[in-house]
Amino acid sequence: MIIPLLENPNKVKETHWTGIKLHSYLKEKIKLGASYSTLIRELHLLDYSLKMPKKLPANQYENLRKAFKINLKTLSLNQV
Repeated sequence: MIIPLLENPNKVKETHWTGIKLHSYLKEKIKLGASYSTLIRELHLLDYSLKMPKKLPANQYENLRKAFKINLKTLSLNQV
């Protein structure tokens, strides 16, 4: 019953799920009696995991990133 919601949140007019959004939805619409932590534990047992996208700060450590890319490219060319 929950897995179709996880696979296709558009069915209930959601674009994506967060743990809090899913718990609130299940609590209000389905009258779920489980706590947030129980829901998250069950999702982990079903091989679902929470992913939080993070923005990279603009231009932070730009020179280190460039040096890393050059080093990585050099290493990959040396392995051939």
